[in-house]
Amino acid sequence: MIVVGIVGIVTLFAVPSVARTLDQVQGAGARTALVNLYHGARTSARVSNRMTVLRVAQNRLILERNSPSGAAKDTLSVTDLLQRYGVLVSGPDSIRIDPRGVLETNLRIPVKFVLVRGAWSDSVVLSSYGRIMR
Repeated sequence: MIVVGIVGIVTLFAVPSVARTLDQVQGAGARTALVNLYHGARTSARVSNRMTVLRVAQNRLILERNSPSGAAKDTLSVTDLLQRYGVLVSGPDSIRIDPRGVLETNLRIPVKFVLVRGAWSDSVVLSSYGRIMR
């Protein structure tokens, strides 16, 4: 009976630590997915010499590229951060990347995406020149 009590007490203290670690690991995975998709968008824009758009819709990252005719967009990939990592993402609804790999914005201010899972949160900040600042 004493052994069961000790195991119960140890488990009581270990569960919150495991939950925080899981939030950090899944959040870091989502951050990496966002950064990799952004790099893919820049590469796609430069290689195809066409405007590429990275959209955020309902915690999904959607990578689209203008078609050669300009009438429609080709969807290159869709990544659901909530389903895959349990992470909520907020930020601008879309960013446009021109064929030079530069963000097309009216203001020359950084673009910030915030990722949240449980008590964990992190951000990805992109400069107008396309660099990842954080």
